Amino acid sequence: MKRWLIVLTLLVATGTAFSQELFMAGTRMELGMDEESLITELKEKGYRVEKFSDIRSSWHVWEAKPSIRSIGMITFTSDSRKLSWVSKSWGSFSDDGAMAFAKELFSLFASLSGDQPSRVIVQPPRVYRNPGIAVTDHEFLYPDRSKTISVVITESREHGNSISISEIIGR
Repeated sequence: MKRWLIVLTLLVATGTAFSQELFMAGTRMELGMDEESLITELKEKGYRVEKFSDIRSSWHVWEAKPSIRSIGMITFTSDSRKLSWVSKSWGSFSDDGAMAFAKELFSLFASLSGDQPSRVIVQPPRVYRNPGIAVTDHEFLYPDRSKTISVVITESREHGNSISISEIIGR
């Protein structure tokens, strides 16, 4: 369930990010990094890195342990061998709950998009803890529309885990 929140945060924050870097495979990847040093660093950290295209010097990055899973892909410029593109895989979810969550999430985004782009303010998460339960609240503020999206993750030993999404208008 936490991975879904990460995906949600990435989707909402991507449009407002100013940085040209991404953290993947335990490594900060910044556009313009040297190919040889980055590939060496990934291999030293125990990741499997396989070249799949010589045309643009593209590499597939795999997690080797405990199971083999794709983490993402990286591409370097053909002339200077500098990092020019990074694609990070956040995972894949195939159960009914994940599908229902994704449909609700896309419906929510569709209701917010309207005809004009909108800025989003991503608030830092707030965590509330009590014995046996932890609640994490993330807010995405749409100041030009007086809307707030609140994502709450509840981890409870007694009642199970859950994610709830609320759309709020007003101040």
